Amino acid sequence: MEHTFDYDENMQFALEHIGGILLDNTKLMDQFKKKLYKDALLEYKDASKATFEAIDRACTVKEEEKEAIIEACIDRALSDFEVSMQNMGKGKKNSYLENCKMVLALFTIPMILEQKMDTSEAYVDRFIEKWMERYPKYTFHKGTYESLLQGFEKKGFCYITTAVCEVQNKPDDCYELMMFRGFRDKYLMKEEEGRALVEEYYELAPRILAAIDLKPAKNEIYQDIWNNHLLVCLNNIENGQDSLCKDNYMNMVKTLERRYIS
Repeated sequence: MEHTFDYDENMQFALEHIGGILLDNTKLMDQFKKKLYKDALLEYKDASKATFEAIDRACTVKEEEKEAIIEACIDRALSDFEVSMQNMGKGKKNSYLENCKMVLALFTIPMILEQKMDTSEAYVDRFIEKWMERYPKYTFHKGTYESLLQGFEKKGFCYITTAVCEVQNKPDDCYELMMFRGFRDKYLMKEEEGRALVEEYYELAPRILAAIDLKPAKNEIYQDIWNNHLLVCLNNIENGQDSLCKDNYMNMVKTLERRYIS
């Protein structure tokens, strides 16, 4: 027996639940950590599946109205979001928008794309357009679950150094990266405190880079990191000042953490 979908029922369900996709998950950045991200995003995906299935089914029933259906759902989501900020002062609202931008970029958009439904790409593309029209100071780009997961699965102490060198068009085996990798393997990994710092760094660095990569002036930020932090650390290594390099490098990480993800 052929199964039919009720358009009105699916649209009502979608409109009732679409706002909560973001509003019920504004604390997800607490889960943006190496050991937590994968499970958190997949759980988010499962919890949101019924809402996006409803949108997909509505578009199946009235394919000729697909764009209008997606538009209506996005308008409802953004309207619910706007209502959530009505009683916030300017400072709190700015902080809230910054946090929600991060949740959208690192969780919500990858989660919707990971649903792999017929409407997923169209929904995401239009949502990003409309978000940027409303909140041009809080822009972000479309990212995928796979690319973000790969960022966590990379091994090494040189996340930030690698990002800076990539901006400077330096190869993966450039002098600077080889020096920092040598410092990691020959010094930090040889002592208990150093190994603990590396593990802590593995948690922080991908989050810092994700936040920086969402900034319009990210290249300038990376150049500033190079000028004011990494060159100092490189000089320490070249002069055999490994302990000082460790202090300076972790101070850099803490500074960037306060600036971009605290």
